[in-house]
Parts: sequence; structure tokens; C-alpha cells
Amino acid sequence: MFTCIGLFGFWLSRDYDFGKADDMGPGYFPTVLSAGLAILGLVGVIRGLSGGEAFESFNPRPAPFILGSIVLFALTVEMLGFPASAFVSTLVAGFGSPDVRWRSLVILAAGLAVISTLVFVYALGLPFIVFPS
Repeated sequence: MFTCIGLFGFWLSRDYDFGKADDMGPGYFPTVLSAGLAILGLVGVIRGLSGGEAFESFNPRPAPFILGSIVLFALTVEMLGFPASAFVSTLVAGFGSPDVRWRSLVILAAGLAVISTLVFVYALGLPFIVFPS
């Protein structure tokens, strides 16, 4: 699937000017991304055919928690502020794991909220509300 999507993207970007690494054209990023995706798919095929380890069975539990945490972040970032929304959405995403440990999850959520606030709000200057009024 990755190989097919990568090849399709490579085909779609064929008419754009590629440019060079120091002077990228509009086709540079989609071409490189598509090539990387196609190579990733080929590596997976080669590993699968060479007797690699089988995939574990599909567990649908994490998907709704992760998607829900993204929606929750989007809905609460203006009301709660960036750090609180990051904290809460990390907690919700953590519930997707079958062997969640509360203490570790709270420490991870707090650390992620602090680091992401420092990076996105203060270092990059993105206009997020930190502490709502």
C-alpha cells in the first residue's frame, strides 16, 4: 500500500520543477516524500517475504482514544489554554494503551505539556493562549 501511494504521488509530481536541495522547486518535497514512502513500502515487502516477524493481531482500542484526544485538544485549546489542553489530550490518548500506568501517564502528560508549550508558544512564537482569562 505504501509503495502504491508513493508511486502514485511520484507520478502526480512529475510535471513540477524539482529544483535542487538549496533551491527547491515546487516538485521537490512531494517527489522526495513519495520516493521515501515507496522505499518504505518496498522495505516492508522485502522484510515480509524474507520471513520477518508476523504482525500482531489488530487492536482497535487505541484508535478512538487517539482520534478523540486530537478532537478534544482542538475543542479545548482556546477555553483551557495550550498547556492544559495538551495535558488533558495526552491523558485521553494514554487510555488507548491496555497497560496504562496512571503515575507514568500523568508524568508524561505534564512533561509533554511543559515542553510543547516552551517549544510551540515561546520558541516558535505560535499564537496559542497559555493561560485563559
